[in-house]
Amino acid sequence: MSLLNNQDLDRLNNTIRSAEQNMASLGDSSRNTLNSLQDELDELQGRQSDIEQRRYQSQRDDLQAQQAEQLPKGIRRQSRIFPLPCGSASRFITSVCGRLITRKQNHLKKAR
Repeated sequence: MSLLNNQDLDRLNNTIRSAEQNMASLGDSSRNTLNSLQDELDELQGRQSDIEQRRYQSQRDDLQAQQAEQLPKGIRRQSRIFPLPCGSASRFITSVCGRLITRKQNHLKKAR
């Protein structure tokens, strides 16, 4: 039986990653289409508040995703600059990110 060599394995892994990215993209596209259609239906039925609520929730979800992506980088960077015990660094970064998200959410609420 022939085993996969490293090159074959790398190509296979790259193909799998590409397929996963394509599936994620398809899922995002489907959700965007569904949200667009729901917005159109709500607009036709005069439910502007439902549209605004969905947009607010979408922006909030985006901010939370950005926070989740940046938190580990922030902890590593903060730990190099200010060497604190890991728990302290994590609480510090979480606190700062939380305040930034709250400010952004308040700004979005005022804009509506």
